[in-house]
Amino acid sequence: MNFQLFLEALGFIKINKIIYLSSFKVIDENSDKRILNSNSIVNPQTYYGNYKYKSEKILKDYAIKYKFNYISLRVPLVIGEGVKGNFKKLIKYIKFGLPLPKKLLLSKRNFISTNNLNKIIIKISDNNKLNNLTLSVHDGNNYSMIEIIKIICLSINKKPTFITSDLFNNSIKWLFKNTSIYKKIFSNFVIDCSKDLESINYIPQNDIYDEIFKINKSLDNE
Repeated sequence: MNFQLFLEALGFIKINKIIYLSSFKVIDENSDKRILNSNSIVNPQTYYGNYKYKSEKILKDYAIKYKFNYISLRVPLVIGEGVKGNFKKLIKYIKFGLPLPKKLLLSKRNFISTNNLNKIIIKISDNNKLNNLTLSVHDGNNYSMIEIIKIICLSINKKPTFITSDLFNNSIKWLFKNTSIYKKIFSNFVIDCSKDLESINYIPQNDIYDEIFKINKSLDNE
């Protein structure tokens, strides 16, 4: 269904509040060139980021038109059962025991577990003072890709195959440097969400390991 038609229907039945799941990619694609926080000027770089940003503006317009409340919730990659895309590919890559370029995996990134995201949504839904806002949230940690890979390996009882050779690392960098995969895996993407997390009075749980364990268990059943 077209997003505008969906909002028209919700406005017609006089919905009280809409929580829209947006993305960090509205703000930018990485944080290599500037320090990012929830108030940073938006700079979407991809079709997906632009789509989410346009949807946020449409939601705001319809909220005024139909007099309902809204929250646009910008989130990073959500870690939990059903995860797809590059994260799923990374897990399968590690399971095969393929080599990883350790020197390229020092970049820091934010994530949020499905558990934390669900609790934040419930908390926002129940708080009548939190209305008509755009919030950015994650689980409160800046993980290096090495840390994430080690957690994945721990959850499957397998040692990571890190290669520190300059030749190997430089070859991987040369191979992927002009691709979207390079930015998604090897670049930093950290956003300071501390003020937004404080505004909703939520302290995230450190449960990424539990969620990755559940992902691996579900992948075993595929």
